[in-house]
Amino acid sequence: MTERAAGRRQAGFTLLEMVVVLAILALVAGLVLQRGPNARPALQAQVAATDIVRLLRGARARAIAGGRPAIVVVDAAAGAVQAGSTSPYLVPPTVQLATLATTGGGRVPTILFWPDGSASGGVIEVAGGQRRLAVVVDWFTGRVQAADAP
Repeated sequence: MTERAAGRRQAGFTLLEMVVVLAILALVAGLVLQRGPNARPALQAQVAATDIVRLLRGARARAIAGGRPAIVVVDAAAGAVQAGSTSPYLVPPTVQLATLATTGGGRVPTILFWPDGSASGGVIEVAGGQRRLAVVVDWFTGRVQAADAP
């Protein structure tokens, strides 16, 4: 074989190499398309639940430090949670809020934190896509946590 023919032979890819690369690309694209759109609302629900937990824990800390009760208002229709006079936290449009157990009677649902660390208790459900989380405020200890909703 001449030097020129050997150079041409090594310059390209074989058909088998091209098929393997295309198969790997198709597999990756399939995984991205399968999980991408469905995972986004679920991820946003997880982030919203984490933000609401942080907001509630901050209200509890202010009640303990300030020696005065702190009130958190939950407006599920507007998708907003507001602690005291701070600006409200708005959940993304793909996330829904529901108050399952809060005080406030027929009025605006609220959760109260008292200076001793206890709370009125309550449950706020955060849902997005196929994911449902419950943000639970324990009435006795005032502990705030998020978990998958039953």
